[in-house]
Amino acid sequence: MQRRKARIIQYEQPKAAAGGGGSRGNGNGNGLRPGQNLVCTVVSSEPGGYAVIVTGMPNVPGFLPTQAILRSGEEILAQFVCVHNEQILLSARLSQGVG
Repeated sequence: MQRRKARIIQYEQPKAAAGGGGSRGNGNGNGLRPGQNLVCTVVSSEPGGYAVIVTGMPNVPGFLPTQAILRSGEEILAQFVCVHNEQILLSARLSQGVG
């Protein structure tokens, strides 16, 4: 009886399902992880929160839902939640100031 030669198969990460959020692990394509702290700059007030720009990611819009009163240009610390409709969704931190 002849033995079959073992074959090495490279593991590939499963692709996100169509329409999926893709925020688990690194599946979002931006290298961010849920819960990761990010420094953001407030751009403008929007219903339910603020439009922000994440430091180091100037072309990706973000949204920070919060009741806190923030000023345009203010830097804040927030946590990454997910990416939805090509917009980063963030969660407010208890201490709002960066420095």
